[in-house]
Amino acid sequence: MTFPWLTVLWVLPVLGAILVALVPADRPTIARGVAVGFATGTLVVSVVLAVAFDSGGDRYQFLEDHSWIAAFGARYTLGLDGIGLVLVLLTTVLTPLLLVAGWHDGSRVANYGSRRVSHTYMALILVVESMVIV
Repeated sequence: MTFPWLTVLWVLPVLGAILVALVPADRPTIARGVAVGFATGTLVVSVVLAVAFDSGGDRYQFLEDHSWIAAFGARYTLGLDGIGLVLVLLTTVLTPLLLVAGWHDGSRVANYGSRRVSHTYMALILVVESMVIV
């Protein structure tokens, strides 16, 4: 059995989003740092996958296939091909850039009623990253 790299690749941003949501509202810098840290960690995992990818090998690599709901015949299956690898790399490179570009967006909103604007932005960007990867 091999390590579930693709599962780690989509779960890591979700865990980051949960942690960002749990950071107190009066600590926006910590929330931003956590978000950028998890996005960078996801980028590192995708680079590891790119380095380990065999372009002359099987069509799908890093395959994960598990029975999910046996009564319905549902399975949890993930695999990565060459085009998918490029798109995953694009997503994981752009996400930290988006987070850094939006670093001060929440603090610029006047009278928005909540100091959690940046928390929400950071958490949702991580969730979107995860969903794009899957």
